[in-house]
Amino acid sequence: MKYKILDVFRKSILSVDIGSRNIKIVEGKYHAGKVLINNAIIVSTPLGTLYDGKIVEGEKIEQAVSEVLKRENIKTKNVVFTLESAGTISREIVLPWTKSRELEQIIGFEAEQHLPVKLDKYILQYKIINKFEEEGVRKVTVLVVALPKLISEDYFNLGKNMGLIPYYLDTHSNAIHKLLSSKTVVNDSYSLVDQTIAVIDLGHQFINVTVINRGQFEFSRLLNNGGEDVDMGIDNLFNLSLEEAEIRKKEAGDVSRGTKPSNSTMLTDMVRETITGWLEEIQKIFRYYTSRDTSNVINSICIYGGGSNIEGISIYFQKFLNIPTFKINSLNNVKFNNNLEEISISSFVNAIGAVIRK
Repeated sequence: MKYKILDVFRKSILSVDIGSRNIKIVEGKYHAGKVLINNAIIVSTPLGTLYDGKIVEGEKIEQAVSEVLKRENIKTKNVVFTLESAGTISREIVLPWTKSRELEQIIGFEAEQHLPVKLDKYILQYKIINKFEEEGVRKVTVLVVALPKLISEDYFNLGKNMGLIPYYLDTHSNAIHKLLSSKTVVNDSYSLVDQTIAVIDLGHQFINVTVINRGQFEFSRLLNNGGEDVDMGIDNLFNLSLEEAEIRKKEAGDVSRGTKPSNSTMLTDMVRETITGWLEEIQKIFRYYTSRDTSNVINSICIYGGGSNIEGISIYFQKFLNIPTFKINSLNNVKFNNNLEEISISSFVNAIGAVIRK
């Protein structure tokens, strides 16, 4: 199985982010440092068709995506997929600098020593995340990502079965890193120049924390928490179905307000308690990062994904972690077609980032 190399500077592509709750589809291209978006669509993921990034019932997903492409009259055939899975393994490896072809061979050998898996069952991807000199020797820090072949093959076949042309498979962490460079301005006012940011995807099944330092990828961690924690909590509290809990969640109110009975409810308290659990895990990740080097600091937090729509969540994050926090509402390097001005960019961040091929 081979993915073709796509000249994304000239051609429009489809970028598909299949989540456990929703499928996000973006049609666009990357040119002159900007992602130009022609279409952005969300469709519900058929129940039980995806688990931990693995496609369980491909035919139902094929039908859902094919129907929306037909309905929206989208003719673009080139497709990329972006995903996150606990089955993906990543390691940072420091190596002597050498030419690209030689480096690729060295990485293959070193990966066998550093990754606790049989590499014949995985596809390796790597990117250089740092270049430095130590005792007169030029070195590079390489991020090596191992993705199970079965997952990769499932996505490749998914695209082919829909009559599309698969080009590459991306991870959410890599997609967000490509999108948030040091030149990016968030929400028309916050420049990422000389900033270390934690970008947090509050998904339905997972929370993905990615740290980017002055435009350079530092590391990412995947937490087995997400919006479904809130749904299950509401289900248990009020004896509702998960579908009813999803609707009831919207009534929770502002979670950043105090916990006194006069301005709080059982529902709000339960949602706040769940978010507090997330924050405690995120705080551990931040402590790990700052402990690696005395100069490491998190200047700000950007949140996106379904969980970022909970009222008051950015303020609650900021109060708990004592770090400026804001939801991604706009990016200066993303331009939407005029017909898409009302689209919420926070739902499409991973799919938009995957349009960029670096």
